[in-house]
Amino acid sequence: MKNNAGQYLVAKRGAGVHLENYWEFPGGKVKQNESFKIALRRELREEVGIQPGRIQKFFEFKYKYDDRSLHFQVFRVFTYTSTIHSCEGQQLQWVEKHQLETIEMPPANRAIVAALRLPNSYMIADYAAIGEKDFLSIVQSNLQAGVTIIQLRAHELLETEYITLAQKVYTLCEQHNAKMICNCELSWLGKFAAHGVHLTSSRLVEACKYETGDQYFSASCHTPEEVKLANRLQVQCILVGPVHNTPSHPAANSIEWEGFSRLCNLANMPVYALGGVAKSENLLAIAHGAQGVAGISAFIRD
Repeated sequence: MKNNAGQYLVAKRGAGVHLENYWEFPGGKVKQNESFKIALRRELREEVGIQPGRIQKFFEFKYKYDDRSLHFQVFRVFTYTSTIHSCEGQQLQWVEKHQLETIEMPPANRAIVAALRLPNSYMIADYAAIGEKDFLSIVQSNLQAGVTIIQLRAHELLETEYITLAQKVYTLCEQHNAKMICNCELSWLGKFAAHGVHLTSSRLVEACKYETGDQYFSASCHTPEEVKLANRLQVQCILVGPVHNTPSHPAANSIEWEGFSRLCNLANMPVYALGGVAKSENLLAIAHGAQGVAGISAFIRD
């Protein structure tokens, strides 16, 4: 829940409860026969005295403590009535996004903070689509415009060529405090610097044979089965599509927004809308459960 200043509401857990005195996002437990949405509306009314209006599922995940396992559904609250106040004696405060990194929060809440750090746009820098001549200048212009995730996709390059290009893109991203996500053969990993790894749908199956790890930043998913594999790997975000027909995958059937929403509901992490989606559709994507939009052509048009 954010206010008009872009601050987030957090509440302090009371004494004598699990993880006492930690700060957390308002919410609570689901009662028997309750849906997540009904539970959210009840908990916010009971805890902070408001009646939510428009809400949207953000993502869901599971977290295991030593003594308990929890299943979270996280929602965005866009509108509400009444004034926020403490109904149960807990301390409330509004904090800036960067303060969420420093206040003491339950370990499970860190997944929510990580999701909030993700931007609304995810650029796929496709070497074939952009071309060698303009590639680095297009990447740099997007970084200067505020893009903070650049996926380096260059399937036509040999290993040594990809590594050389990756080193240049990584340097540019470092200069702009952005992430360079590599999309390459898994056997090439560790031979150059990157901020994370993107898994194509075929490499998603291959990666599931190995240990999971923080290096798997994102994955492309087109089916329920692939979303479930991404859940198993605990990647930080997924790219779902194609939402619309796209020149980069002309043979792929578009799922449109209805199909996109269905796959979003299966995901345990934030989701970007992929495939023929324009930057101008960002709010539409969010309304259907997305973190934002990802793509190629949307980032290389004038």
